[in-house]
Amino acid sequence: MPNPIQRALSAGVGALKAVNGVSVIIQRGSVQSAEAVTAIVGETEYEDIDDQGIVISAKSRDYLIAAADYVLGADDIQTEPRNGDNIIETVGSTNFVYEVCRIPGQKHFRPSDPYGTTLRIHTRLTRTTPAA
Repeated sequence: MPNPIQRALSAGVGALKAVNGVSVIIQRGSVQSAEAVTAIVGETEYEDIDDQGIVISAKSRDYLIAAADYVLGADDIQTEPRNGDNIIETVGSTNFVYEVCRIPGQKHFRPSDPYGTTLRIHTRLTRTTPAA
């Protein structure tokens, strides 16, 4: 049974989803989520050093998705994000395909709250395709 803090976090995430949520499909190889899930878009700023020692500042596009919503296949099997998974967001007539990837000094995802109910998943845009 959730404690008062967990209930408050859940209510806050629910409000953010209602106001700023986007509909996405999760895909791993040829398997994808049976239904779209609602995610909150964020970003993480980070720095990396290239081969010549130059510091590069960059941002990843992050998706905050409920851990319970990160499911694949017709059987809705809950799983954790993996490097190489795709998160597909449709805007108008275009699918934006974001690949799950690690960023320097961090994993490819992390819990976004103390209870791990929401995941912050780091991505980068890899391609666009026409929406069906």
